[in-house]
Amino acid sequence: MLISPRHAELESNCAFNGYNFEGKLSLRRAIILREQSSRILQPTSPFDFRPKIRATVFARKEPSNSALEEIVEELQWRFDLNSTGIPRFVRRFSGDRYLGPAIRRRFGMRLKSGYSLYEYLVITVMLQNTMVSRSVSMLQALFERFGQRLVFDGQELWAFWDRERIHQASEEELRSLKLGYRAKTLKRQADQFLEGVIDEAELRRIRDRSLLAESLDGIYGAGPQSAWYMASEMFHFYDALDYVSPWEGKIVGRVLFGRNASVRKIQDFLTKRYGEFRLLAFSYLLIDVFWQHRETPLRWLSQLVRR
Repeated sequence: MLISPRHAELESNCAFNGYNFEGKLSLRRAIILREQSSRILQPTSPFDFRPKIRATVFARKEPSNSALEEIVEELQWRFDLNSTGIPRFVRRFSGDRYLGPAIRRRFGMRLKSGYSLYEYLVITVMLQNTMVSRSVSMLQALFERFGQRLVFDGQELWAFWDRERIHQASEEELRSLKLGYRAKTLKRQADQFLEGVIDEAELRRIRDRSLLAESLDGIYGAGPQSAWYMASEMFHFYDALDYVSPWEGKIVGRVLFGRNASVRKIQDFLTKRYGEFRLLAFSYLLIDVFWQHRETPLRWLSQLVRR
């Protein structure tokens, strides 16, 4: 995945290096994918569940058909494009008092991660217990030391590093980038991937949420919040609402009830009303209000967002 050189927000472009495909794709060159247009073949109603996405693949050498098939397969997984649950969710709750407006504004929205599991964990570690500005600074330092700068379409972007680079680096070198305790976490996680303790392909096959949670709990430095984020965004479990951060609880409580509410109250309400889709409902409400805030700033939300 590509990252802008001067900030940690995702660009609309994606880049995959061979290692990101967990050994399935043995390409040594970066493959660049660019969405032709955000409006191409976009569905016109919440009930059109056969939209198509057109992507253009750029590479130094023409990719083989098998490589293209693996790219498509990976994109389908990462962005949950083959979901059968989303259409059921939209049909069932498009008229819901709380979810209906969000569904109509963001119809077909998926919980996705454009990253590999390794990349996701790196970002998660950088976000722990700090302000957004410091997370950006730490990621920037890591990309400048270990990443690969690519120039594409007039833009300079960073590609994630191979995990071996972190394995080979000393903890002292990582700490020199002002990562603090995160240096040790990055080292341990990179080692777990290289030793086969963490195998993303195997984790994707687990469809028992309790078993998945147990497996994710074995990742060094992954707390309960990170584990449930991964269960939903990385592995597409729509009911993984076992953990809600107080910060997100404040936001969703305000959306649902117009005031602060306890995390337990929010969990109970969403579980009773949305059942197997409780996490998906929570995420729709949270993501939708942030998109509204981006389009027209909400004063109350600005006060809750730490920069």
